[in-house]
Amino acid sequence: MRRQRQEAEEQLMQTISAEERAKLEEARKEREKMFQEMASLTPEQRRERFQQMGGAMREQRNLDRIKSTTPEQRVERYREMNERRKRFQESGQQPGDRRRGPGGPGGPGGRGGPPR
Repeated sequence: MRRQRQEAEEQLMQTISAEERAKLEEARKEREKMFQEMASLTPEQRRERFQQMGGAMREQRNLDRIKSTTPEQRVERYREMNERRKRFQESGQQPGDRRRGPGGPGGPGGRGGPPR
């Protein structure tokens, strides 16, 4: 897998301009630096760093999704979100509450039950 990625990367490097090649090389060096920094952290520090990175990446992913949708798709997404909120409010749960049913994840309506 790694070898295939390296071969694809080498082929790409041969087809792009010198400026783009320099940008890719800089990004590669930055990734290597980050991996070295992560290796020197304690497990707690590493977990905290991943949470920080995950939040930023999640926000970017959400922005990218919004940017690549049509106005009609956005309206539909907002309508669905509002319907979900109404269902949560009607059931007495808060939007961040992930309880699945009475008894928690293993109870009726939750994960861990028999396959459907």
